[in-house]
Amino acid sequence: MILNEYLIDRYSKEEKVKLKPIKDDYNAYIALFDRKELIDNTNITINFNFFYNYICDNNISVDELFESIEKLDVIWIELGPEDKAQLIFESLNSTGLDLSEGDKIRNFILMDLKPSEQEIYYNNYWNKIENNTKYKVSEFIRDYLTTQLHSIPSMSKLYFIFKDYVYTNNIKIDILLKELYEYSVLYNNLLEANTKIK
Repeated sequence: MILNEYLIDRYSKEEKVKLKPIKDDYNAYIALFDRKELIDNTNITINFNFFYNYICDNNISVDELFESIEKLDVIWIELGPEDKAQLIFESLNSTGLDLSEGDKIRNFILMDLKPSEQEIYYNNYWNKIENNTKYKVSEFIRDYLTTQLHSIPSMSKLYFIFKDYVYTNNIKIDILLKELYEYSVLYNNLLEANTKIK
């Protein structure tokens, strides 16, 4: 019941799992559902093992676990074509756990795209940017903006400065992502001192 009601959508024609983690965690997450050998050294597996051991060590019954899950609240917001998804996201996020500036920028870049386009841009660019910057995307974006604006932006205002930069210069998302990706390759060379010069 927990699996069918909360974790998977058995009627979906595409992705069956309801919660989709970032690409690098995806295989470890799916291994849990497929009851295959777990993939070590991923946050998904580490967290799963923590909760699994906690539940076993404290003799938590299935009924108690289900009761806890039932207390979770999920908010579903359906937007029409005229709605501004990013503005709604910003207002909702202001009341919850703070996201990093990089998280907000990722949502700003991808949110207004169709799901199929989001998938393409995320896989082809954003995920690679995250890897190249060792997941320190906020710091990377700050350095990128410094090269574009010739001044160092405040980290606390980074998201709004980035958004303003994109709108002021009327930059298309595909061009922006290509440039960010190219910069992230150079950034990775700096982080790794990977100039390949002997």
